[in-house]
Amino acid sequence: MQGIWEGLIRDVLPGLAAGSSGLGHPRRVFIDLSDPAKRTDEDLRSALETLGRMNEILPVTLSLNLAEGERVARVLGVDAFTDAPSLGAGVRLAAERVRERSGLACLVIHPREGAGAADDSGASAWFEGPFTAHPKLSTGAGDHFGAGFSFAQVLGLPLAEALAVGCGVSGAYVRDARSPDLARLTSFLRGLPGAEHAAGPRG
Repeated sequence: MQGIWEGLIRDVLPGLAAGSSGLGHPRRVFIDLSDPAKRTDEDLRSALETLGRMNEILPVTLSLNLAEGERVARVLGVDAFTDAPSLGAGVRLAAERVRERSGLACLVIHPREGAGAADDSGASAWFEGPFTAHPKLSTGAGDHFGAGFSFAQVLGLPLAEALAVGCGVSGAYVRDARSPDLARLTSFLRGLPGAEHAAGPRG
């Protein structure tokens, strides 16, 4: 993976940085780490350093589930997820602190109950997601969140709205067992169901 990232930095990203997304917004890089549980802290530090160099060429968004967010915070020496009055407040604060320490353009943390993010404009937000205790399909929920969030970024939506779109894509997916089209996403967000009680480990 490191070699692929180095190739992107050397051969691909400089050319992309010269243009726009076609919608009048700067191009961006969205990264969702594969499970780093079997990687050493040094591996993770090296990956974050490489992402920092990517961020010097194009703004990088790093998306993490809750366990990954806790691990990255620990590796960076960031005091996060402590003394928060709620999960949402803790995730939002952690996103702010990890983003600041990493220097990336945007940092997203998405537990099952919602998602929080912070960016280099100083904005941060938490969106309470439409968690369901009885999904038709849960594998791929995080990937669908990332797809929705990055889609919203391409459209230039504000941070809180991008979180809503990410949670909407994921929420519709786990209920329908298929990826939503734009019509389904729109109707789902307009009638956003309330979150059900979450049981078991968070992710």
